[in-house]
Amino acid sequence: MPLKSIDQLLIHNSDTAVKPIIGNKDIEKATELVFNASQLPFQAMNSDQVSATIETPAIEGHLHEVYNAMASSGTVNDKLNVLIYFESIILNSNVANRLINSAFMGLLMKLLKNVKSPHLKQRLCSIIGQLIRHSTVIGNEVAESGLALLFCETIKDKNDKVRKKAVASLGEFLFYAATQLDDEQADPVWDIPQAAIVTIIKCLGVGEEETVRFYACKTVENITA
Repeated sequence: MPLKSIDQLLIHNSDTAVKPIIGNKDIEKATELVFNASQLPFQAMNSDQVSATIETPAIEGHLHEVYNAMASSGTVNDKLNVLIYFESIILNSNVANRLINSAFMGLLMKLLKNVKSPHLKQRLCSIIGQLIRHSTVIGNEVAESGLALLFCETIKDKNDKVRKKAVASLGEFLFYAATQLDDEQADPVWDIPQAAIVTIIKCLGVGEEETVRFYACKTVENITA
């Protein structure tokens, strides 16, 4: 039997398998998305209804209502309820593709920069991460928005739950960016910021919270797969 090459000896099939970063059940138990429909300032739709109408004018009025509810002032619980609803309808590619390349992204980033509540920060990071995870086409505007650096700042938060969601979402962004850079015709806007690389390396540190380390490790694993 011929001797295997060094590459064959060192690489296992699992080393080239890409798995989700945010929402990865091997890292952290997923929580159910539960919202109070009666407390929403609009009529709730289920994810199938949204998906079936996302490319039609019929959905525009609903999305406008959701956007306004997210942007309006209100209690933390009211905002959280709207955000949980929003996250529940974005978990498929056609909806994610539409909404990540829309005004919703600018609003989500603005909220993440300005809100003080750890509960809202967690949910906002989770939403953005899920949008990236489920999208297959992300416009250059998202790369140019400073999203990676916003995640880097959020990872500095004192709340571990916020930091977990932020590093997982940064990981999804960096993985998508890496897939774009595999193309010889890649737009340089997808170049990974040095600050993001430094942040992921810091998150791998021995003294770091365990789940944060797992998400950072999964990020490196996916990028190098």
